[in-house]
Amino acid sequence: MAVLIRTRSKAARAGLALALSFLAGCAILEALKANDAGPAFSHKLHVGDQGLECVACHAHAEDGDEPGMPGQQGCMLCHAEIDQKMPAERKLATFFDGKVFRAKNVLDLTGDVQFAHAKHAQREGDCNACHASIVEGDRVQAADAIRMEDCTKCHTAKKASLDCATCHETIRADVKPPSHVDSWTRAHGGVVRACERETTANRCELCHSESSCQTCHLAQAPENHKGYWRERGHGLAASLDRQNCAACHQPDSCDRCHQENAPRTHRGTWGAPQDRHCVECHEPLRGETCSACHASTPSHDLATPMPAWHIPSMNCRQCHGNGQPLPHVDDGSTCTTCHH
Repeated sequence: MAVLIRTRSKAARAGLALALSFLAGCAILEALKANDAGPAFSHKLHVGDQGLECVACHAHAEDGDEPGMPGQQGCMLCHAEIDQKMPAERKLATFFDGKVFRAKNVLDLTGDVQFAHAKHAQREGDCNACHASIVEGDRVQAADAIRMEDCTKCHTAKKASLDCATCHETIRADVKPPSHVDSWTRAHGGVVRACERETTANRCELCHSESSCQTCHLAQAPENHKGYWRERGHGLAASLDRQNCAACHQPDSCDRCHQENAPRTHRGTWGAPQDRHCVECHEPLRGETCSACHASTPSHDLATPMPAWHIPSMNCRQCHGNGQPLPHVDDGSTCTTCHH
């Protein structure tokens, strides 16, 4: 009975593994389909080398809001003869499912964008004014799409409206984008400073001025600026990323606060007569962080000189520190490093 149960258990695990593998395979297949841009259509060959006009394939490029995709019947005017010399995988039929052109429209606009293709084509008179990179390539890539900044530059040059409603149905400067919900207040700083700002959706300056950011940040402290942050945590954060602090704080405000409030470490034997603060840098040797407040303190250059009758070969610790108290912690360094 136990053997039977174990056998069934193994079979169940094997079946589960097989099912998961199948689902993973389906997911990968769907991902590949989603990324499949269809057969590679060479504009360079047809337009650049053969000299075809854009309207020969995009029949409504000059009179419609959608330029239209090539039709099989029109392509056959040339390919009826060309295909006789082509292998099966390069014949015209590979570009069509029935009468539908298979190449994916990777430049298809989102539903929010309103764009009258005919109006722009008639005004420019030359497709290359907007589509030069497509004409030079062997496959249309998503990177060939016209960027929003290209549109705004053209609108500015031609004194056309830059209002959002000119090109967008729902996006407005006074309406929050879909990303500005939930934890956006906490997360937006990382987006502002990251390379993601290259995408149009994350370009803050489209709606916000620098002064609006400063006004908000000065009125509302970040969530992490609690008691512990003020007393202990901010120093480490400032040393790692001073630029972030500079968004709200000027150097003089830091200097003023530190001059009025000594760090929490500056207690007890930190100062004279034992001067245990020395170990902050010398055990082990670390950064000269003291210079943040004590940049002009000359104490290290004014160490007590050795008496004239001292010679370098003497064992300083035989007297100093053995019945004769030192004015600082003995970290084991060579005394003559400071006392000349």
